[in-house]
Amino acid sequence: MKLLALMGVIACLALPLVAGTGSASAASGPQGQMGWAFNVREMYDKALHYQFGSPPNFVKALKWYRKAAAKGNSYSMTNIGMLYGAGLGVPQSYAKALQWYRMGVAAGDPMAGNMIGLAYQNGQGVPQSYAKAMQWFHEAAAKGDNHAMNNIGMLYDGGLGVPRNYAKALAWYRKSSLAGDPRATNNIGTMYSAGDGVPRNYATALQWYRKAAAAHAAGGMYNVGLAYQTGHGVAQNYNKALKWYMRALHGGNALAAVSIGELYEDGDGVTKNYAISLRCFRAAAAVRNSRAMMDLGILYDSGQGVARNYAKAMSWYRKAVAAGNFGAMINIGVLYHHGSGVARNDAKAMQWFRRATRSPDPEVRRVAERAIRGLQAKRHP
Repeated sequence: MKLLALMGVIACLALPLVAGTGSASAASGPQGQMGWAFNVREMYDKALHYQFGSPPNFVKALKWYRKAAAKGNSYSMTNIGMLYGAGLGVPQSYAKALQWYRMGVAAGDPMAGNMIGLAYQNGQGVPQSYAKAMQWFHEAAAKGDNHAMNNIGMLYDGGLGVPRNYAKALAWYRKSSLAGDPRATNNIGTMYSAGDGVPRNYATALQWYRKAAAAHAAGGMYNVGLAYQTGHGVAQNYNKALKWYMRALHGGNALAAVSIGELYEDGDGVTKNYAISLRCFRAAAAVRNSRAMMDLGILYDSGQGVARNYAKAMSWYRKAVAAGNFGAMINIGVLYHHGSGVARNDAKAMQWFRRATRSPDPEVRRVAERAIRGLQAKRHP
């Protein structure tokens, strides 16, 4: 699990942690269902205890979920599917996960339908299809699943399989938030922060982030920290940013580890400490966070906290690109332009700069375009 991979960073940082930021909300569970036989409920609760214990015991959790599922408990069927999907306590298998999700749907758990939708969205065990994902999300949302409502909003927000429509995205986020999904609450804040479909308003965004954080959403905690770091909607305060990032990290947010590492890398509100930065970046990179991979490349590229090693820098930049990071493409181009660790090759540098211009981030596009103009000027002075 992501949280387990990040616990090493938490243990290494000599900073106070805020307890109680974790949540068992990722598991499927009763939402007002009555009439459970006591022994089935007891089996399900035992499974939850083992799954979310400290430390967790997924093998024992699976054992009790299976017992409850054998009695017809739909939530246990869904959670068994989640364990197979993540490879926790069992060999990872999207096919078996889907089998259990379909059983969960048939037994009446709407979250199981949401999970099938996610399988189609991500192409896990089935051919990738946003259209089928949307169909499953709508079916689950119609039965009251707040996660599915949020996922519908995300498809409209990103224009995935449907024309981008911020108004519909916001409407679905609001439905989901009212139904109890704090991730949707956080997404509403992000829309106000970006000015997507609504006037940009950092103060309003921060209100939504705080609301999400109060409901134990690690993403909300992270965004409160980001607001303090950037001074958006609140007076800039690196110490408060760090505290909120630590809360988010405790909640399993990998990006929080990256931001903590960057604070220590730059000495913002803390004494510069590249060793801490390196631990944070490695922990986040272990769960495939592309920004952490790029930051590791930068450390090796610059020789900060580690011996300068262009080969390792290139390796981390390429890993970041493979994980979807466009900024790392620019850094690869720079290595080729200067001949750092590779034969100097401005043609390859230009190829990487041009690839980076396809980034969805306007700042990355601007930097890439400047690099292209600079290279062209050297070719044709």
